[in-house]
Amino acid sequence: MPVSPLIPEAGRYRGNIIMQAGEIKPATESSAIVALVLGIGGIFVIPVLLSIPAIVVGKSAQRKIDESGGTLVGAELAKAGVITGWIGLGLGLLILILIVVGFLFLAAGGSV
Repeated sequence: MPVSPLIPEAGRYRGNIIMQAGEIKPATESSAIVALVLGIGGIFVIPVLLSIPAIVVGKSAQRKIDESGGTLVGAELAKAGVITGWIGLGLGLLILILIVVGFLFLAAGGSV
């Protein structure tokens, strides 16, 4: 890779900042992406099991991004991960309540 006279390590990672062709872009916090993936999985795959980690990881990512001083981005991804985590948790609890009510109805001798 040719070396830029303006930036000696153009196109390479330097800490949390990606340097390309004379411009510096903040890096995306990877745990924000993980939170979003967990949140989506919490809605469509395993509601409660993936939703709780999505909320925890998303909050942690938000904290890291806030403390980075602008060197990390992805606050929107982390927020979306937290929101989808809460949605998945709510759906999971709703499903659990419906299952319990259904079993109680059947145990009481009810018929459909």
